[in-house]
Amino acid sequence: MRKLFLVFSLSLFVFSSCKKDLPLASDTGYPQKINTIVSTKCATAGCHNDQSKDAAGGLSLQTWNDMIAGGNGGAVVIPYRSNRSTLHFYVNTFEDLGVMLQPTMPYNQEPLSREGVLTLMTWIDQGAPNVNGLVAFSDDQHRNKFYVTNQGCDEVAVVDAKSMLVMRYIPVGVTSAIEAPHSVKVSADGKFAYVTMALGSVLQKIDCRTDKVVGTLDVGFGLWNSIVVSEDGKRGAMADWQANGRLTIVDLENLSIIREFSGIENGHGVAASPDFNIIYSTKQPGNQLYRIDITDIENPELTMVELGNGSLDPHDIIFSPDGSKYFVACQTSNEIRVMQASNDSLLHVIQTDAYAQELAVSSTKSFLFVTCMEEPSANPKTKGSVQIFDYNTFELKATLQEQLYQPHGVAVDDEHNIALVTNRNIESNGPAPHHTTDCGGRSGFVRAIDLNTLKFIPGYRTELLADPYIVASRVVW
Repeated sequence: MRKLFLVFSLSLFVFSSCKKDLPLASDTGYPQKINTIVSTKCATAGCHNDQSKDAAGGLSLQTWNDMIAGGNGGAVVIPYRSNRSTLHFYVNTFEDLGVMLQPTMPYNQEPLSREGVLTLMTWIDQGAPNVNGLVAFSDDQHRNKFYVTNQGCDEVAVVDAKSMLVMRYIPVGVTSAIEAPHSVKVSADGKFAYVTMALGSVLQKIDCRTDKVVGTLDVGFGLWNSIVVSEDGKRGAMADWQANGRLTIVDLENLSIIREFSGIENGHGVAASPDFNIIYSTKQPGNQLYRIDITDIENPELTMVELGNGSLDPHDIIFSPDGSKYFVACQTSNEIRVMQASNDSLLHVIQTDAYAQELAVSSTKSFLFVTCMEEPSANPKTKGSVQIFDYNTFELKATLQEQLYQPHGVAVDDEHNIALVTNRNIESNGPAPHHTTDCGGRSGFVRAIDLNTLKFIPGYRTELLADPYIVASRVVW
């Protein structure tokens, strides 16, 4: 996230004692105890009220609605998670109560007492409800969202597609060690999301209405990479990116293994034909695809698809919306191989920027998105690009590069006409994170593309946790 408090330090006024009556909780929307703290310590002249917010990181705390809207850097309170809420970080001065950030708020004034910090902390952990008990973003189970895996923290961030605010963090994994949530996919009906672990042994199922983990399947330890979900949401296929890896077909309704194919060397990206009878997995490194026909699951047919000569290193694979062709991002040859689905023949080669990674398609516009993680830039704090092609004509529509650093995941919400791009920012040369968290590592960030203009949405660059990797969209029309 952007600096929510630091940017206004030069223009802050010294707090004066309150001369006006305390605003009523019914007017501010805060519960009474929280209203007392915020109205006297935070939403005061020269700080986080409506009049001063432009010099205070764009953040007003004058009302509960203002607080939920966040500031220039996005959300400052994540319901149920004080350990992910920068509002708590900046008022906390007690080491045993979590992360502490400078400068301490209220600025140049006496810090909150331990009782005050605990009151705010407890309130956030209870969902930060308003005076009527409403928890933000809990009033619409059908909202569109983006789910982002954070590999360095074993968390999945949930971003509201309408406000573009981080609305929840979902802890995943089953051990105390980092299991590195890697890929996330949402079922076509928007009911469930599925998360694989790059250093773990489980597949986890998230209820997209409650944003809680509702099921766990033990698939055995592996470098579990991509997962694809059938159109009816009943089956999935996931790849284990090891030298002697596996491709596993999963019953997603009952969370059980249907069939496991061993000896799948370095299987990486995964895609499926619309009827889910043909499963493809990229072989990275190499220049081939695994093709498994599971029409008869008891008698599957495994063949190899040759992509071309040389070292291509196919990373990701995705079908066009009509299923007539599929696209393969090749990270070493810097290209997208366009393949005819009916016979696995090469249709076209699209040249890309350096290190082509993840792919996404729009279902309403003929846009194919590819992230190129290592494209150099004259700006030392920018690295990588996002390229947008017409997937029918293969014409390059746009190349976006500003304020990116190692972009990787990309997903599209066609209803809101936006695409979200994750930026790993794992190199020390990248832009310094604005804040730290209790899970360590360098915080990455997301940027958003306006599908109408094919440009980045101005001012939107929101920090997440360490190594935000894959993003998936939940679109409920």
